Amino acid sequence: MSLTNIEKNDVDISKLFAYKSEITILPPGLERPVVFYQRVVGDSIQGQAKVYALRKGAELRENLRNPKWENKKAYIPNFSKMKKDEVINIIVALSLQELSIEAINETQVTEPKEPDGNSTLEEQENYQKEIDDYPDRYGKQVAKSLETKVDVLKKALNQVSKDLLIGKYEEALINQLVSNEFTKHFQDYVTYHGTFNSDEYVNRIFKSMEDFTSSPTELRKALISNYNKLELKSQDLKKLPGAMP
Repeated sequence: MSLTNIEKNDVDISKLFAYKSEITILPPGLERPVVFYQRVVGDSIQGQAKVYALRKGAELRENLRNPKWENKKAYIPNFSKMKKDEVINIIVALSLQELSIEAINETQVTEPKEPDGNSTLEEQENYQKEIDDYPDRYGKQVAKSLETKVDVLKKALNQVSKDLLIGKYEEALINQLVSNEFTKHFQDYVTYHGTFNSDEYVNRIFKSMEDFTSSPTELRKALISNYNKLELKSQDLKKLPGAMP
């Protein structure tokens, strides 16, 4: 699916500049609210955040695969008493994200062909309708592909013994837990680097990553949530009046 071709009439240029914001929060233990200034970090910090999160994720994966790790049971409970079909359903549920990504990457839907400069108004209207209908057609194809992948996975899992299924369940759960760990640390990193003590956006409000991650949970959640809103997402862009050629 091509964002450039399909959504080029749906871009609100003004939103491209909504990369900074301020949020007022009353941190626990303080009597007065504090104003936090946030700005979307650049590519360099994004790259550092990815490396930081990958290392944290790899550390958790290594621990989860270690049968002697003392905290393993807190992450991976013993499901040996579950029925086989229950284990299969859990594995499928844990695999949905990966299967969805595969379905999206593999789905090919013919994009509307843009009319030339001599096209009539009706031809332009039809073209715009095809653009408007494209996300729905694309979504249906992705859903169909995902359904097929789920069926194939279920049939394959039914051919496997319960003991092997439990192993597959554990691996699927580890992948999900590590994915969550990656996201958590990535968001921590970019939010720490993107939160300042003034609208000059020079000095970060937290002295260090440790200072940020040890801050009260509700404060950290509020800052991360507000920072995420600054991230530019194509589905949030509104149509510009008169943008259609």
